[in-house]
Amino acid sequence: MTQGRANFARRGFLRESPAQAQVWGNFAFEYLNAPKGLEDKSKPGDCSVALRFYSSDVFHCPLNPVESANEGDAEKGRITDTGGSNYGFFSGSSNDISFNILKLQAKFAVYKSQSGNDVGDSMALWGDVCNRDPDEDSNWAFVKTNHKKLNYYTPSSKEEADQMIEGGNVAHADGSTFRYRYNSSNWDRATYSRPKSGSLDWVEINPVTAMYPSIDYPSGNFKTTHGYIVGPFNLSGP
Repeated sequence: MTQGRANFARRGFLRESPAQAQVWGNFAFEYLNAPKGLEDKSKPGDCSVALRFYSSDVFHCPLNPVESANEGDAEKGRITDTGGSNYGFFSGSSNDISFNILKLQAKFAVYKSQSGNDVGDSMALWGDVCNRDPDEDSNWAFVKTNHKKLNYYTPSSKEEADQMIEGGNVAHADGSTFRYRYNSSNWDRATYSRPKSGSLDWVEINPVTAMYPSIDYPSGNFKTTHGYIVGPFNLSGP
């Protein structure tokens, strides 16, 4: 699957992007046995409805279960109602070109060695989403995350909001999974961090191990005249 700066899969959202809804629907249909997406009465044969209306539990954290379909949709045989997954898909090309994970992981290791930034040993692939309300009047309260504390309330500051989130799990290219903390003020190892790179959408907070270089088409090689992004860092050069 391609991945870019405008790819809503990073934050788990799909309704905003019909193309991504189709991609994720195909993924659900082919790999997760969601054939009902093709049998939808209103959109027969359309994979894009699979994740929203026939969502598998594998796309959703048990602590943040998907909502059931409303009455009107339930009458059509639909089961769930979700804007996407509450897991995010991280790392990939910054310009929506397909990529090779082994090449990307090698590039990640080079970045770590040259930069001196201890971002970890393997790049992020999947993890809990961490999306903030874009309205600063809400002090960037978390509107979509899987591990809010039980006594969660609208925070009075960004720092207070950070303390109200339990953390999130991130799976890496080497198969390892670690618990990350949320940190909106600066970056550190094993965190979902801000400040975010200006080249990425600022609503969601990505893991510091998420990597987005610019990729050539059709070779799949890294562009030598464009920068790349690792976690909260914008970089120039190949």
